[in-house]
Amino acid sequence: FAPVAYKIPSAALTDHEFLRYVRDGDTERELALVDQDGYYLVHPDPAKTWGRPWDRGTGYRLQLDFPERWPAILRRREGVEFGRRNVVIHVPVSVPGRRDGTYWVLLHNEPRAHLFAAVQSFRLTAAGILVVALLSAVAMAMLLARSITAPVLMLTERVKRFGKEGAQPSSAATARDEIGALAAAFDEMATTLQTNLERLSLLNQAGQHIAAQLDRRAVLTATLQAMEALFPAELRVIRLFDASGGDDHVVASGDERWACHAHTLGAQSARQAALEQGRWHVTLLPPDSGPAGVMCCAPLNPRTPPPASLAAGTSPEREASGVIELYGRHPELGDPATGNLLATLAVQTSIALENAALYSALAEHRAQLQTLVERLIAAQEEERRMVAYDIHDGLIQRLVAARLHLRNYVAQRNEAAPDAERSLEKGLTQLTSAIAEARRVIEGLRPATLDDLGLVPTLEQYAQELGAEAGWELRVEAPARPLRLPPMVEITAFRIAQEALTNVAKHANASQVRVRIEAQADWLVVEIEDTGQGFDPQRPGENGRGLGLIGMQERARVLGGECVIESRPGWGTRVRAVLPLDNGRDGSWKGNAPSPF
Repeated sequence: FAPVAYKIPSAALTDHEFLRYVRDGDTERELALVDQDGYYLVHPDPAKTWGRPWDRGTGYRLQLDFPERWPAILRRREGVEFGRRNVVIHVPVSVPGRRDGTYWVLLHNEPRAHLFAAVQSFRLTAAGILVVALLSAVAMAMLLARSITAPVLMLTERVKRFGKEGAQPSSAATARDEIGALAAAFDEMATTLQTNLERLSLLNQAGQHIAAQLDRRAVLTATLQAMEALFPAELRVIRLFDASGGDDHVVASGDERWACHAHTLGAQSARQAALEQGRWHVTLLPPDSGPAGVMCCAPLNPRTPPPASLAAGTSPEREASGVIELYGRHPELGDPATGNLLATLAVQTSIALENAALYSALAEHRAQLQTLVERLIAAQEEERRMVAYDIHDGLIQRLVAARLHLRNYVAQRNEAAPDAERSLEKGLTQLTSAIAEARRVIEGLRPATLDDLGLVPTLEQYAQELGAEAGWELRVEAPARPLRLPPMVEITAFRIAQEALTNVAKHANASQVRVRIEAQADWLVVEIEDTGQGFDPQRPGENGRGLGLIGMQERARVLGGECVIESRPGWGTRVRAVLPLDNGRDGSWKGNAPSPF
């Protein structure tokens, strides 16, 4: 509060005139005048004035009305003092006609209610205005909310209906504001989503149809049908490459005029990028070489090695790589959605092609097993017949001769001693030959040294005997320490090596033969390598080795190992058998060890 400015007359007024002016000059204010000692000179209540001892002597002073604030009021400084119920404004004034420093203090005592009446009135007015504004805002908000929520509720209802029934044509008019734009965008989104859902449903059905095929040609035909149903393309192509990157198989359907783009630089670049990056690619087709449009392609059949179960000697029908391609002028062919859908179809086609290749390999393997079983049975019967011939023509004849000589000895022992002695000697000689023949037959069935000495001495002895007959230069590389292996591993390794050495002796016409035996931590490796004339492993039956080669591979596979045969006409042959040592320690097959090739 600024001190109230009171218009005080000039100092020429006498004391009584000045007091009269203060008393009567402004009747609307509750004014009081005190001297510097605090005695009232003028007060609205006459009983409080002139309380000095030399006046009335009542002793009533300013200190009685303002016991806490009177020191600040009597200071010779103007100011404002706030109380609980009133506000006191004090201004010091000089006493007219006095020059001794005497001063009086002019007081204005104003109730707080009167002083802040305008502020209270302003507060009430402001509160009223605020209430009115709030009610108006609520009313406007309700009207605006109704105008906003109505389209939102309509849009919500359409979303619910879309979730239950799919996209439906909307006949309701929408506003031309943001809500209307949102509704239009939702309709467009719903239509696009419905189209994509339909295409996904078609893709699912096509994938089931493609996966059900077990033949490569049927897989490719089903894929072309799916491409025709899913994509608005003028030409659809499936291109399979061989291991060298050339076209191995191409199937297509549609307008052949677009086929001229297949070997353009842009198409080849997109195809190469799809194969290298493993994702779909799109390229523009200029009208230089054919119709203008778009090509979209996706890779299939990534390059992967054949499974371990498909060992050497089999030739499964499987592709190295390939692409599926779409040609056309429809703008959807350049959309990412089309590319992703085409890539998904390519994955399903790749899996189906792999399954068809595995099924073909399995069928071929079954046919080979069937042939092997038939040949093994025939070989077993032939072996039994040869054993029977050997026993009949060798062992039995010697035993018969020995019996004849012994009978002659019995008949001649009392009459002709020299003749009886010769008959006895001849009988003993025949018995000795019979025993040797029996051992030879037994050795052919299973070498006795294999049980007594192990694999290395038995195989080395067999190779030396066979090499001596064939005139080889033999080199055997084997561990110097004694090597004892599980029985199943030893007999399997010996039979594989025996068959390989027999083939070398019969067909290779080799001058040098190397036999290597190596025992690793968990594997036994047996290699037989010759410098003979070699052969084509894809056509082993031309030289009579077909049954033997299959037999070696099957023997190794039974133990969970592998037998790889490498050969070329004019370059010799190498047979490498890898057998797991943990399979067969107890005479059983565990079949859980992969090949270390």
